[in-house]
Amino acid sequence: MLCEWHISIKSEVKRPSHGGVLSFNEEDQARLNETAKSNDFNIEITYNKSIKTAIRSKFSFVSINYLGEKNTAVQYAMLNGLQNEQNFLWGLTD
Repeated sequence: MLCEWHISIKSEVKRPSHGGVLSFNEEDQARLNETAKSNDFNIEITYNKSIKTAIRSKFSFVSINYLGEKNTAVQYAMLNGLQNEQNFLWGLTD
């Protein structure tokens, strides 16, 4: 029987790219000011009972501070489908 666990912490800032456009209108300028700062705290635990049996669980807390226009495709892409503020994620595989 073997039990392993890993903890990881990640922090990043995302901004949308301007796609090579050299001139901007007001809407383009507003999108360039959009930022998403995220902090991830992950715990992953693997439990091996034998060579054939392994159970892996992962728990994550993701805190996101998004500054920009709400409910847009840009926000969805920058936040990877998560919500602004606090997100709890979990998974269990065998």
